[in-house]
Amino acid sequence: MHEVLRSQEMLLASGRVVWGCVVQADASLFRPGRGDRAALVIYSPDPAFDEMPEELQEVASRLFALKRPPEPADPGLREFARLLNGSGTAARPSRTPVPRPLVGSLPVYATTVLVGRRHVPGRYLAAGTFPLIVHPDTESTMILPGPFWPPALLALWERAAAGG
Repeated sequence: MHEVLRSQEMLLASGRVVWGCVVQADASLFRPGRGDRAALVIYSPDPAFDEMPEELQEVASRLFALKRPPEPADPGLREFARLLNGSGTAARPSRTPVPRPLVGSLPVYATTVLVGRRHVPGRYLAAGTFPLIVHPDTESTMILPGPFWPPALLALWERAAAGG
């Protein structure tokens, strides 16, 4: 997480905005409250996902489903299942490729982001999909600060926060 803070200026100055989808996060992040927390998210640098964030949402759902028994036979999927259950080799993955059986041929990565409540409208995760900033020169990622979100996305986020 310290690397994210060191890379923040570069990400903001020259990073690329992509969709990010929550795979797993502390339940407190989904309601108003205090304190920033880490979350496991996925994203893809491939522009194919720019117009289809719902595809990433499906991958995130399939990854989260790995938490449930039985343990997958595929070694890569098994490692992700262990990660989600707190026993994987990487406690906080950073730009870790998601196994191909879940994503096909396009690159998708799992990474840990710090959900800074000040960066998300309403100060909590009203939805599981949001803009991330990535950069090829760092494994760090960050949520695009709310003031930079386009009005249409802010309206969607506010509807989700209102339960609609």
